[in-house]
Amino acid sequence: MPYGIQQPAISGQLSQLEKALGVRLFDRRPFGLRPAGAKLFNEIEPFFAGLGRLPAYVRGHAHEHLRLAAPGRILRDYLPVIWRATNISIQIGTYFARCESNERGRITATPRD
Repeated sequence: MPYGIQQPAISGQLSQLEKALGVRLFDRRPFGLRPAGAKLFNEIEPFFAGLGRLPAYVRGHAHEHLRLAAPGRILRDYLPVIWRATNISIQIGTYFARCESNERGRITATPRD
């Protein structure tokens, strides 16, 4: 288990948290989040999602973000080749969306499944 924490210790901590909050966060069998658990998860998930970036941030090497809008073929087939040629260590993530412009020319993006 990561960080050397065993399941009984985690169960005990979760029970104490439920007791302190005065609500049940999830059903144990079958497992499922209750509404209060879903609310708590939505609040703490961004923190845990950012833990991988924390060491670089603390050392002063926080990642910069660059957002590019381009056709999917460019993002998928050409951009990775260009980045590799630069010998710069980067992470590439893609986000595919259906883009539309309104009467003012403002572009809105709707995530695609």
